[in-house]
Amino acid sequence: RSPICVAFRCSWGENLPRQWLFRRSTAMGLTGSHLRFQDVSPWTSEIIVKNLMQTPALILEAKHHHRPSPEKVVEHRVLPGEHVIVSGRLQEPRATFYIRTGQASAVEVKAPHLARLVITNEPHGLRVESQDEEVSLLDIEKDVAMMIPGSDTVPMLLRHEHFKDVRPKSERFAVGGA
Repeated sequence: RSPICVAFRCSWGENLPRQWLFRRSTAMGLTGSHLRFQDVSPWTSEIIVKNLMQTPALILEAKHHHRPSPEKVVEHRVLPGEHVIVSGRLQEPRATFYIRTGQASAVEVKAPHLARLVITNEPHGLRVESQDEEVSLLDIEKDVAMMIPGSDTVPMLLRHEHFKDVRPKSERFAVGGA
């Protein structure tokens, strides 16, 4: 029988030793010691992304929402359809994302919990929209926008256009996975 514990009592009525309840988990070798305080996020935000394109959309999430930067990001590839990105936060109530929208353009998206983003095709890139008033979409400077990686759309591929072709030679930004 596996115990289901509520208030120091197991499902079969026995009391558990107090040290069992507060023991640190070492499952799979993770003890939590690899986390720093600024990386801990007691709240999570769920951002709903509706990708209406035929190709995956590349969305970069800022690792630190209280000091967002396109230099330190986590990569999300959102397949066609409706999906949720779960983002943790400590201080800033909105998650920050970076999306390359054109050959020399990108947007910074700040979205609160349960915000909805819609991504559609454009002739030379993609469009990001939201009906939510709390969502802010800010254009990024051209030089920084060209450093942000993007995912080619079908109209771009038909025109033989690629985001990587106009990307500067210097790799300033590092994209890391979660």
